Amino acid sequence: MIFLPTMAWSQLSQYPLERKKTTQKKVAAKIQAPQPQAVSLPFWDDFSFTTETHAVDSLWLNNNQVFINNGQARFAPSINVATFDGLDENGVPYSPSPPDQLEFGYRDTLESQPIKMTEVPVLQRNSVFFSFFYQAGGYGEPPDPNDFLLLQFKSLLTGWEDIATLRVYTGMDPTFFYDTIIQINQGEYYHDEFQFRFISFGRKSGRYDAWHIDYVYLDKGRSINDTYFPDRSSFTPLSPLFNSYYAAPFTHLKTDLTNNMGLVSFGLGNLENDLQPMNFSLYEKTTSYAGGVPSVRNVTLLDESPVSPTIQALEKRMITAPQSPDLSTLLTADSLRIDLTLVLETGDSINVGFEPINFETNDTLRKSYTLKDFYAYDDNLADYAAGLTTAGNYLAYRFDMITNLQDTINGVEIHFPYFAGSVTTAAQFFILDHENGKPGRMLYEQTIDVNPTSNNYFQKIDFFEGTIVQDTFYLGYREPATTRVRVGLDKSNDTGDRMYFKLTNTSPWQVNDRVTGSLMIRPKFGYAPIITGVTEEESNPVSVYPNPGNGEFYFTGPVQQCHVFTITGQTIPFSIEDFEGKKKLTVQAQPGMYLLRYRAGQKIYTDKVIITP
Repeated sequence: MIFLPTMAWSQLSQYPLERKKTTQKKVAAKIQAPQPQAVSLPFWDDFSFTTETHAVDSLWLNNNQVFINNGQARFAPSINVATFDGLDENGVPYSPSPPDQLEFGYRDTLESQPIKMTEVPVLQRNSVFFSFFYQAGGYGEPPDPNDFLLLQFKSLLTGWEDIATLRVYTGMDPTFFYDTIIQINQGEYYHDEFQFRFISFGRKSGRYDAWHIDYVYLDKGRSINDTYFPDRSSFTPLSPLFNSYYAAPFTHLKTDLTNNMGLVSFGLGNLENDLQPMNFSLYEKTTSYAGGVPSVRNVTLLDESPVSPTIQALEKRMITAPQSPDLSTLLTADSLRIDLTLVLETGDSINVGFEPINFETNDTLRKSYTLKDFYAYDDNLADYAAGLTTAGNYLAYRFDMITNLQDTINGVEIHFPYFAGSVTTAAQFFILDHENGKPGRMLYEQTIDVNPTSNNYFQKIDFFEGTIVQDTFYLGYREPATTRVRVGLDKSNDTGDRMYFKLTNTSPWQVNDRVTGSLMIRPKFGYAPIITGVTEEESNPVSVYPNPGNGEFYFTGPVQQCHVFTITGQTIPFSIEDFEGKKKLTVQAQPGMYLLRYRAGQKIYTDKVIITP
């Protein structure tokens, strides 16, 4: 009952995903369990050097259940964290079906490889400490008071023993990582099969009650106050490059390179107890495609650019790179893929007293950007899902074009994530105009089939008709009566203030203030057979005559890119030629009504013509 007022007021809500991205390695690991591989001190993992969505095998024995990611925690010590929730190693809820969806119990486990503690000399055992950072909630669904994260050590005498039980408490900050350090000087832990493990307790039916851990470190030569590290790290992904977009239509960007090319930003942190200088380098690899043929160029955009002023002890700061890729020589290409790599030039590699830990593993960020024929606020990876709560509600998502020209939307790509009980359904999808700062009149609507998938697959939907838009428009849908629709939600880029909802067709639109992130909805631009929407016929500089006519028509005014269609969208053969200072159009069709689509100057227009017998 506590949640009912919030749900009734906020018609757009965030939901946990119910499948993680499953890799072949994870499936294989389930078939054949990995064998123990005893390791020596130091034990250190900040989860930045894994290439999978699970922790590395060389350090972790039971490592498939937790989710290594960079989208669910906030302000982590370094890039990537290990997330504990109610999904197993295949992304399936531990209790997936009613009546077990409210079941609570033990869930994800992360268990270290055996550690050779006997290698520590007896006189140094008072200096052995185990530390880590943890966060409750972050961007995820926060734990409840009865949920907890349990830390256990493996004793030579009694097996697994409870060491610490972490719970949420009043005033706990869901955006902060808390540090914990524990001395290990008890003789029962000094054996060559010593292990530690984390186990979460909470709701078992999905990505609920999230805990995140980072920067796990076990070594000798430490003290109880040893929570600082000679490490400067990155802690956020690279930001969008084209204003708020990770992807944009190349034709739109070309209209104003100066204002459309943005500057990437990123988060840098200093884990030392002292102020530190920081330099970084930024590298560009751009692949251009012309006629399907790729061409690659590599550029050093910034070489050891300094961060000024120096970063204070334990400070986290957002930095904006002073330079972006220069695309002025690539404007003849059809599309581009830009891969940016940012490297911190910190010299953190090997520090005295921390050998052989390489602190440079968290100094590199990579991100890909696309210039083709669509807009994308998301970075291609769903962290959660979002959706409307009640049948008949409406969602609208705002897009601001990075060109002042008109263009035609001919389709959309959407990621519909799987969730328990989801089925293929039909939903009314629409395009809206922009009026008085909010969604306006309907420009186009079409019923589409919604097919939830268990990975980050985008469902591609071609519109039956094209819709001309300019400046600002909205994409959205109406919640079906019989089932729920959920859309992938990427947490790396927050465009929540561009999401709108309303309760009924006659209700006013309201701005979302509950869901943070970006919906995985991508409008696609290009040729389409029929144009509706913004045509501005009253200012059309072109006229068509005679109309009606016998199939031969003349244009007055500048005309380019002419096409002819039936009312139902089929293309019609025609010829066009210069004739006495005008354009002569000859349409080869039976008597009836037809549509002419053509460009005049910077706008696209549609006229109806009638061919008489």
